Amino acid sequence: MLRADPGGDRQGRTRVWSSNRRWVMGGNDAALIEELRAGREDALEELIRRHEGRLMAFLRRRIADVQTCEDLLEEVFIGFLNALPNFDAGRTSVETFLFRIARNKLVDELRRRQRAAEAVAASTELAARQGGARTVTASSVARRAESWHRRAELIARILGGLIAEWKRSGQWERLKCAELLFACGWPNKKVATVLGISEQAVANHKSFILSKLRQADRR
Repeated sequence: MLRADPGGDRQGRTRVWSSNRRWVMGGNDAALIEELRAGREDALEELIRRHEGRLMAFLRRRIADVQTCEDLLEEVFIGFLNALPNFDAGRTSVETFLFRIARNKLVDELRRRQRAAEAVAASTELAARQGGARTVTASSVARRAESWHRRAELIARILGGLIAEWKRSGQWERLKCAELLFACGWPNKKVATVLGISEQAVANHKSFILSKLRQADRR
């Protein structure tokens, strides 16, 4: 159980910690408050004995870590002692007031944890971006430009060979499709309308041409 240290800490606050000592005091919470205001240490122990169980259960339902809950419980009773001079037992019950403090302490703790989690997530994301970032240099740009240039030459050579073959074999429909699709950049539907063929026929021609280009690119 928690008990009070009349000596307090360096900041003059009453310390509260675990103890197995039990002291039974008669009367209700209002009488207990008067004893507390009179400075009786055993009155604080009785206050803790009466309310620590329900307060701890309230905290444990929301935070699994026992040590954190015990720390928060201690802060609840310290907060109550700090507010004792202004506490009006005629307007608010001791239990209600203690649970209000506990709720505030709990919200503060959950917000602190959320901020910590967000900070860790942001730090991890930043590290991932920095670690995965690629340094751009003049040489890397030149290499990429050279690669694209080689691919463009390859595509032009393959298309040139296909066009020559289509002309020899009289595949004028495929030749016209290739021109409208790749040279003019028209969509399948427009090509089909202009040539008077189905969109499926256009799609078949397009698929054939792209397959030839992919085969050449893999070589």
